[in-house]
Amino acid sequence: MKKILFLFFAVTFIFFAGCIPGKVISFEALQPAEYTFPEDVKQVLVFNFAYPPSIDTSSLNELPQLNPSEQFFVDTIVIKNVFNGLFSVLDNSPATYLNNAPYYELRPKDTVAFLEPLAQSSIDHLCDTFNVDAIISFEYYGLSVDTKTYSTIAYDEGYHYVSAADQAMVRVLLWRIYDRKLGLINEKRMQDTLYWSAYGMDASDARSNLPDIGDLLREAFWYGGNKYGNEISPSWKDVKRSYFELTNKKAKNISLVEPELKEIAMGDRKIKAYKASYNLSLYYEMHDSIDAAVNWIGKALEYRPEAGVATYYQSILKKREKSVTELKKQLDH
Repeated sequence: MKKILFLFFAVTFIFFAGCIPGKVISFEALQPAEYTFPEDVKQVLVFNFAYPPSIDTSSLNELPQLNPSEQFFVDTIVIKNVFNGLFSVLDNSPATYLNNAPYYELRPKDTVAFLEPLAQSSIDHLCDTFNVDAIISFEYYGLSVDTKTYSTIAYDEGYHYVSAADQAMVRVLLWRIYDRKLGLINEKRMQDTLYWSAYGMDASDARSNLPDIGDLLREAFWYGGNKYGNEISPSWKDVKRSYFELTNKKAKNISLVEPELKEIAMGDRKIKAYKASYNLSLYYEMHDSIDAAVNWIGKALEYRPEAGVATYYQSILKKREKSVTELKKQLDH
């Protein structure tokens, strides 16, 4: 009896395992930005309106504690890299109104209106001067660095004790978007904590192995600008999908070959038709035909309504279907 039950479960496992995709493929899919610009925006200005660190009135920022030469050193690296990171996205954006954006810098030097949004008169003046419809304005940055050292074990042959140094940077960025007609239309305060670690024979050695402060600033603020760029621009992102490996009678791989998959999907063999329909859905998603992808995953579920993996993939495609609508708004300017 035990042998019969074992055989039954083994056969059942093999059957259902064959109905679960066993291969994985990666491809790039265009994703909408978190923020959508008004439809009438045809060109934007990138505006550096960030207060110099010497007049920062916040409690978080450590930069005002530095002497003027140190402040200048930090400010130069931060500004250069935050905008290099931003333009690395904007200049390659599929939203053409973000490409080749003019750059203008006017650093405020008063503390009376610290972090107040631009007045409408200033928005009008900038839009008229640079012939743009919207302004991406960088208005504040701050940072705080904390370094700690402690003893730990190096898991080598001798399990020796060594010193470790952990460095944490709190990075704050403030971005605003202004529209010629609507004024302030978006504000994003970005606060992140970044970490670096190093090891050495003692605390001093461990600290010396941490990144140079200049390298640390370049990395932190380049990625800060890049991150914001990806929030306001549609971007290509790697996605992973699973699929069934299918071959024809000549043992040729046809897993993602459209004509042969369609032939199998219309055939009488239910399980193969299910797998082919599932793969066709992936094929069309990879070619940005989301409506066709949704249609084919629906057909796959007609063959196997209980297939959890197909139901899950259908939910992914439904989300992508909604994202296509948002993408059209962001791209059709």
